[in-house]
Amino acid sequence: AHYRSTGGNPQGVPVTVVAVNVEAAHPDRTARFVAEVGAKLVAEDPEGQLLRHFSARALPYLVVVDATAGRRVVFESAGLDRIDALRAVIDGIGKEQR
Repeated sequence: AHYRSTGGNPQGVPVTVVAVNVEAAHPDRTARFVAEVGAKLVAEDPEGQLLRHFSARALPYLVVVDATAGRRVVFESAGLDRIDALRAVIDGIGKEQR
């Protein structure tokens, strides 16, 4: 919701949040989480293929993909304890291009 309300990061780069649901058996939990984080896109991954791809060990697992640089992964973290680092990475995308 933060980046949607500000029109992107400080450089004006749009930020898209994609929630990945691995709990197909609990649609009520998914709906609550999506509403809380304000995600507009939800990918269904009941077999956990994305989690295995990133060798995720805990949920939530956060990944930032910089689409301005050929879609490269610039941040990965398990849990919510690194939110400040996550925001710093997102805010830094596009700085080198200015």
